[in-house]
Amino acid sequence: MVRPLKRVETEAACAPAESLALRVADEGRAPGDNPVGRLQRELEIAMAGAGEPRWSARRTLAFMVLTNGVFWAALIWGVSKL
Repeated sequence: MVRPLKRVETEAACAPAESLALRVADEGRAPGDNPVGRLQRELEIAMAGAGEPRWSARRTLAFMVLTNGVFWAALIWGVSKL
């Protein structure tokens, strides 16, 4: 026979909403070099210039047309040799 689960009252369930505010981790709370903090720092450095496009729209379009053109030409040439 299946018994119903007991409801466990925890401090979080009984605490007022003001005490449940999220706390942001900072350098002082995590001693040493932890992997999460290191990854966040590396991502921050890598994404610092992410808003700037590396190629112009014209160069991107030219690359797409050239790449797809070569692909389709090779495919048509390969099928014609069958």
